[in-house]
Amino acid sequence: MTRQLIIIPSEILDAVREAAAQAFGDVAKAAFVPMGSPTGDAPATHWWLAGLFPEDAIAKLPALQAAFPEAHVESYHWRQQPGRPWALMAELGLQALKTIFK
Repeated sequence: MTRQLIIIPSEILDAVREAAAQAFGDVAKAAFVPMGSPTGDAPATHWWLAGLFPEDAIAKLPALQAAFPEAHVESYHWRQQPGRPWALMAELGLQALKTIFK
């Protein structure tokens, strides 16, 4: 299994969720969660999914990425790069949302 980090702009959230559900099943519709914005204030301008993907799921990612070129998809090793998600947010000019979701 490989850890993946996927960040998408909110404008394509519904389309990505639908495409992901077609590829991975309905569970994918709830997989992306609010991540951040340039100021850290709501609403979220970007959503993310971070987790372990089995190899058969990894094989489906290139087609999805081709359909959504504005999505950022990368693999990372959480023990060797534990801060990678936060570093990537900074590279993209984003801050974690300050709002606490209940």
